[in-house]
Amino acid sequence: MFGITLTSFVVQLVGWVGTVLFIVSYLQLNRGVWTLKTIKYHTYNILGSIFLVINTVYDYSYAAAMANLFWGVVAVYGFYKYRKPAKEVALKQD
Repeated sequence: MFGITLTSFVVQLVGWVGTVLFIVSYLQLNRGVWTLKTIKYHTYNILGSIFLVINTVYDYSYAAAMANLFWGVVAVYGFYKYRKPAKEVALKQD
């Protein structure tokens, strides 16, 4: 496989997907398409964080892994802060 293992290829691919998720979320936020209250924004950041933590730990880049882990923790906080309570969602569906 041209000197790269399947595991290494998959981990690198996961890292690239995480990078794209971060860039898309930040771009959409700055374009005004998404806001801090948009659940998609936080979801992309959570997934991007998880994917980049996998990639950076695999590459033994623990400082980058911690930065990405912290980014994910902040995104989880935002996700729960801005989610709509179940009662409010049920009222809007009626």
